Amino acid sequence: MRFYLAPPSPRGSLLAVRTPEQLDHYLRESELITGHARRTFVIVGADRLRYQIHWIAQGCRIDRLDDQGNVVNTAVVACDEFLAHPLIDALRYGQLYTPPAHH
Repeated sequence: MRFYLAPPSPRGSLLAVRTPEQLDHYLRESELITGHARRTFVIVGADRLRYQIHWIAQGCRIDRLDDQGNVVNTAVVACDEFLAHPLIDALRYGQLYTPPAHH
């Protein structure tokens, strides 16, 4: 007899992000709902890395957050450079999630 264990699901009600277009959609949705052009994303893995992405005139600002939500590191990248960021690698491997946007 064989048993297969399913990988642990992300805690809470996180939404999967599967494509760059979906990431853009979630950012725009957040801006419409909250009035802020930013959203938090989580790389679901051993470390559960959290980032906040902001659309800005130069492209986007990516803030790496600690467990308390404080900014640890910031990078400003052009839109075409964003596709080379580790967040996109996490997206390709099915590890990128975001919490639902709320007012």
